[in-house]
Amino acid sequence: MHVGKKGGTVTFKHVDSVPLSPASRGSLLAVILLVLLAFSGGVARAQSYTFAHFGQEDGLLNPDASAIVQDKRGVLWVGTENGVFRADGNHFVQVQSFADAVFGAVLAMHVDGAGRVWVMGAKRLVYFDNNGALHEVPDLALNVVLDESARLASLPDQPNTLFMLHGGLLQEVHSNDGNTGWTVQTALPEAQLHDLPQPAEVHSLVADPKRHVIWAGCGKALCALRPPGSESADPGSLLEVWDGRRNIPADTWSRLLLAHDGSLWARSAHDVIRLDPETWQVTHFGNPSPHVVQSFSEPALVEDPDGGMIANTTDGLARLTNGHWQQLSSANGLPSSEIATMFFDRKGGFWLSPVGQGMWRWLGYKNWQNWTRSAGMAGDVAWSTLRDPKGRLWATSTNDVNLIDEAAGRVIPQNGGKAVGAVQTMTADARGHLWLGGNDGILMDFDPATRQTRSVARDLGYIYAVRADLGGGAGVVAGQRVWICTATGVGYVSSEDGWTHTHMLHGGGAPPSNAWSMAEAKDGTFWFSAAGGLYRLVNGTWSHVVVPDGTSLIDYPAMYVAADQTLWIQAALPHPLLHLRLEGNRAVIIGSVSSDIVATDDLSFITIDHRGWMWVGSDLGIYAFDGKRWVHCTQEDGLLSDDTDTSGVYEDRDGSMWFATVSGVSHLLHPAQLFDVATPTIDVQDVRINGHKLEPGKNPNFNLRAPELSVDLFSTNYQRPRAVVFLYRLSGREDDWQATGPGTLHFSGLRAGEYTLSLQAMDKRVHAFSTPIEYSFTVLPPWYRRDRSKVLALTLLMLLIAGGWRLSLRNLKRNEALLQQKVDLQTAQLLAEKQELERAQSRLVETARRDALTGLLNRSAIFDVLARMRRVALAAKTPLSVVMADLDHFKSINDRYGHTIGDVVLRECAARLRETLRPGDAVGRYGGEELLIAIPGLDAEHAIARLEEVRAAIASRPIIHGELVLYVTCSYGVAWVNHEQRDLEALVHAADEALYVAKQNGRNRVEFASPDSPHDSVLGRELPGKL
Repeated sequence: MHVGKKGGTVTFKHVDSVPLSPASRGSLLAVILLVLLAFSGGVARAQSYTFAHFGQEDGLLNPDASAIVQDKRGVLWVGTENGVFRADGNHFVQVQSFADAVFGAVLAMHVDGAGRVWVMGAKRLVYFDNNGALHEVPDLALNVVLDESARLASLPDQPNTLFMLHGGLLQEVHSNDGNTGWTVQTALPEAQLHDLPQPAEVHSLVADPKRHVIWAGCGKALCALRPPGSESADPGSLLEVWDGRRNIPADTWSRLLLAHDGSLWARSAHDVIRLDPETWQVTHFGNPSPHVVQSFSEPALVEDPDGGMIANTTDGLARLTNGHWQQLSSANGLPSSEIATMFFDRKGGFWLSPVGQGMWRWLGYKNWQNWTRSAGMAGDVAWSTLRDPKGRLWATSTNDVNLIDEAAGRVIPQNGGKAVGAVQTMTADARGHLWLGGNDGILMDFDPATRQTRSVARDLGYIYAVRADLGGGAGVVAGQRVWICTATGVGYVSSEDGWTHTHMLHGGGAPPSNAWSMAEAKDGTFWFSAAGGLYRLVNGTWSHVVVPDGTSLIDYPAMYVAADQTLWIQAALPHPLLHLRLEGNRAVIIGSVSSDIVATDDLSFITIDHRGWMWVGSDLGIYAFDGKRWVHCTQEDGLLSDDTDTSGVYEDRDGSMWFATVSGVSHLLHPAQLFDVATPTIDVQDVRINGHKLEPGKNPNFNLRAPELSVDLFSTNYQRPRAVVFLYRLSGREDDWQATGPGTLHFSGLRAGEYTLSLQAMDKRVHAFSTPIEYSFTVLPPWYRRDRSKVLALTLLMLLIAGGWRLSLRNLKRNEALLQQKVDLQTAQLLAEKQELERAQSRLVETARRDALTGLLNRSAIFDVLARMRRVALAAKTPLSVVMADLDHFKSINDRYGHTIGDVVLRECAARLRETLRPGDAVGRYGGEELLIAIPGLDAEHAIARLEEVRAAIASRPIIHGELVLYVTCSYGVAWVNHEQRDLEALVHAADEALYVAKQNGRNRVEFASPDSPHDSVLGRELPGKL
C-alpha cells in the first residue's frame, strides 16, 4: 500500500495482490479473516499463524478427515468418513475407484515398503497398488466400531506383511507373493499370551525398522513384537513386555511414535514419555493438555522436521519447547474444533484435520509469526515497525502506536485504541522517542515512558517519511536529528534546539515541495525524491541529479543507498528496479531488475540488510535477493498479506525481518529458509496416445487413423502450489513452451511425423526448474503416404509402366507378328504366285525348251546346255563327253506299226535315258529319233562305263505296249571335248560321225570320234531278238 495525494485530496492507494481462483481466494480469505477476527472478546490475545484451508470448494467433498499418508511418489492421500482423496497441488481429487467400491468411513491408512497404500474401514481392508488399481483382502471379517483404535503398520523390509490393529486385537495380514493369497492370523504368539498384562487389549501400534520391532501399547504396558526372522537378544522370545520393571508407568498408551533419532514416544491421557534409543531411559513430559482429563476421542502426537513434538489438546495444539508444552489455540489462529489428525509431509508441510473443517495446512511453520488485531493491535493495517535504542519493538497502525510484547505474545496499543493521529511513518531518535507522521500533516513526538504524544509541527500538508539521522556525517551523532519529507518540502528537527523547532529547507537548490522519500548513505549523503526529480544533499549543499533520458521514475518512489554509494530506486515497468551510479551530477544506469523477476512497479520499500541481501516490498508480496537468486515471498509462505506498506520493513538485531502489511505485522524468523526451496516436481500420472501408454526413453511408432495424445499431470508441490506451473512443449507441432497447471492435456489432430513431448515444472517465485521429462513417439502416415508405400507405389507404378510398356511392346510385337504374318502370308502368296508364275514361266520356258513328245530338251535347249557345260569344262579343265544317239531301225517301226507306236518307243527310250543318266547329265532330242547327250566330269574309263549303262538301259528290256513287245536298240557316237577349244558345232559333228561309224559297224554299239579316245572300235553286242 502506498500513500498518495491528488488535487489536494488525501487518498489511500491500494493495489490488489495476484488474482487467485475463486475457490482458492475463498479459502485464503477465510483463513485470514479467521486469523484477524478470532476471539475478539475475552479470549487471551497472542501472536497468530496463517493457514490454508481446503474444503468442498477445493475438491475435498467430505470435511471429516481421519487419516493422512504420503506415498512413495510424494502424493498426499487423505481418508475421510466418505471417500479417499489425493492432494493435487492446491486441490483435492476424489479417488473414483474407492468411491465406486462403496467402502464407507476410513479408519486408518498406511504406505508399506512396496509402495502400496492400505486403507482400513469398519468392514473391509483394501490397498492401492503402484498403478493405482484397487484390491481387497478377501475373507476378512472386520467389525470395527468407529471410536475404537484402528492402526496399520509394517516393516519396510517385509512389505508383504501388514500388522492391523482394530478393536483391541492385533492381526497379521500376509501374502507370499504380495499380490494374491492374503491370509489373516493373530499376530501375538499364543505361547506368550499369558505374559501380557491384563486386560490384554492392544491400543496403539508403530513399526521400528532399525530394531525390526513392532511396538504396541498393550494393556497397561508396552509390548515389543519381533516378527520371525528378526534379531533378538533372547532368540526364544518373540514378545517382550515393557512395564514397571523397565520404568514404564502402568497406563493406557494410546499413541506411539518413533522419532527420527530412534527414540520411542508414548502418549496416554495423563502423560507423554520418551524412551532413549541407547539407554532406554524414560523421560516424562507430562500432559500436553492444560486439563488433567482429556475430553477428546483421539490423542495425536507428531514430530516436526526439527525433531520437535506436537500434540493435540482440547483447545488446539501443544508444542514441546525446551521441555515444556507451549499451548497454541484459536487465539493463535488455530481452528476452534478438535484437531483429530496431524501430519508432516516430506517437504516439512504441516497438515491438520480439524473435526468437520476439512484439511488445514500451516503456512510458514516455525518461520513466520504474525501480530494482528487478534493479538491486541489497534487496527488492521500496519504501516511500519522498528526496535528503539532500548530494545522495545514498535509497530504503527492507522491511528496508534503499538508495543509488541514478544515474551507475553501480545500487542499493547499505547493510546488505548484511541486515535493519536495519522501514523503512516515512524522513526526513533537517540532518546528512544518515536517520531510519527502521516496524511494529516502533523509531526508528533511520542514518549514511551509517559505514553504522551507531543505535536511538534502542523500544516506540513502530508508527511511522507520521517527518518532518524544515521550519523554518517562528520561530527553527527546518530539519532540526534530527524529528517522529514513532506508536501511542503524537506525539513528536520534536532536535539540542538531541544527537538522543539522544525527546520524546513528552502532555496539553495532544495526541492520546493512534495518531497516523497529519502535515503541516507553511510557517509552522511542524503538522497531525496521529489516532484521536481532526484536531489542530493552533501554537507549542506544541494544538487539536482540528472537521470538518463527515457528513464521512467514514478511518484513516491522507494529507494535505498547501498554501501558502495550506488542508489537503488523504484521505476516503471518493464524495469521496476533501477541501479544507479552518480557521475558528477548525472546518474548512470548500471543495472536493473526486470518484470520477469519483480512483476510489479507498485513497490513500497527497498532495503539491504547486514548480510547484503536485498528486500523489496510490493503489492504482490516481498521479493528477496541473496546475491544468487531472487525469491518471491507471498501468503503461501506465511506472510499475512501480499500487500506491504511504505516504511514497512525492519531488520532486527538477530537478523530476522519484520514486515508491515495491510493485515498486520509479519515476522520472518529465519530469512535463510526462504532461499532453501526444494526443486519443483512434476508428477506425470499417465501419457497415452489413443489408449497406448508412453514411457520416457522409448520411441514407439503408432499407426492410427485419428491420433490423440492425452497427458495427466499431478502436482506434489504442496508448499507453494500456486507458484509452481507446468511447462510443456510438443516438438513436431509447436516449438514454444506453454504453461499449465495440474490436470489433463489433450492434443488432437496429430499429423504424421516425429514428436517429442517435453514436460517441466517451474517455480515462478524462486525461478527454479525441474529436470525435463521427455516422451518421444512417431505417428506413422497413412499406409499410402509412408515411404515404404511410396516406394511400393513407385515400384508398382514402374511395374505398371514396365508392364504397360511390355504389354504395349507385346501387343506391338503381336501386331507386328500379325502384320508380319499378313506380310509373310501376302509375301508367301505373292511368292507362291511368283513361284507359280515363275513355274508357269518355267513351264513355258521349259515347254519352249522341251520336246513335246519325249519331254527331253529340244534341240536349241540341249545346245544351250551343251555350250554351258563346254565352257565349264574348258575353264575347270574337266572332261565332257558329247554323245549322239540314234534308235536303230526306227523307220521300220513307224512303217510297220505306225507313228503312234513310234511315238511310244521314242517316249519310252527317253524315259529310260533320264532314269539312267545322272542329275547333272543332260539329254535332248536332236531331231526325229536322234538324241544328243552331255555327260560332264567323267574321265574316259568312267564315261565308257556310264555309256554302257545307258546302252543297256534301252537294249536290255523290251518295250511293251499292250500286247506288243518290241526290242529296241540304239547306237551311240561319242566325242570328247579337248582343251584346244574345239567349237561346239565341230564337237557335235564329230559325235555324229562316230554315230555313223556305229551304224556302219552293226548298230547297238558305242563309237568314239575323238582321236584322244582310248577306244577306236565300237563296243556292243548282239540283241537277243529281231525286229
